[in-house]
Amino acid sequence: MGHLQRLLALTGLLLLCACTLPRYQDAEPRYSLPVRGQSNVRAIVYLEPVFKGKRFDEVVSDNVTGVFWNPDESRKIGFTQNYAEIVPKILPAFALESTLPYNIGLGRVASGDSSMALDRIKVDSRIMIPFGFYISRNLEHLLTTSAPNSKLCFDTQCVENSKVSMPSAVVATVRFTKTSVSEDKPNRLTLIVEGDVVIQGVTDARKQVQLRHEIVERHIASEGYRHSDFLRVMDKMANEISSVIASQIITSAL
Repeated sequence: MGHLQRLLALTGLLLLCACTLPRYQDAEPRYSLPVRGQSNVRAIVYLEPVFKGKRFDEVVSDNVTGVFWNPDESRKIGFTQNYAEIVPKILPAFALESTLPYNIGLGRVASGDSSMALDRIKVDSRIMIPFGFYISRNLEHLLTTSAPNSKLCFDTQCVENSKVSMPSAVVATVRFTKTSVSEDKPNRLTLIVEGDVVIQGVTDARKQVQLRHEIVERHIASEGYRHSDFLRVMDKMANEISSVIASQIITSAL
């Protein structure tokens, strides 16, 4: 293909993609660590609201707004790509690439030096992770398997009712101070969850345990370059970090 034809083809492709494309799927929490043995300890685990009066499992984080409450979006995971903003920036680079002989251009792509290499193109994206839903469901699964006589609560009324029915239970109050998603490098995601859990036994003194886990710069295309591959990686990351946090909570409480 001639240089002009290649440039026109690339331009047409960019103009075709110069829009906002939402890519979301249902969130699928799955505990991904070895399951602990069962404990006879009774625990009331209270996931304290991040927003007053709003359930923790309806809290969502993205790289644009930060942390917010949205019951509808709390059951979805994915991203929205805005190609329109990058077209004026990368057309000159594509024009330069199109003037190179075919064998040189192919070698640049193979070596990652091409302007058209995936890791060199930063598409403006909104990347959304429903941390509240993933953490809550993975924690719920772990409680069911490791401490079946325990209770997971999302409000103080549930805690008080559970104290009446389980007077000997340990109360674990979980407070999250950070749930973030970022893309500091093109196509590499960083997820961070931080917080603490305060344990109060019937007779024991209170103790506080720190919670933290991070996944740093995981390549979103590590399993392929289709949108379904990106979503699969995001889902695995969300389950990985949520499983670790759930395990930290249960370990501190039991």
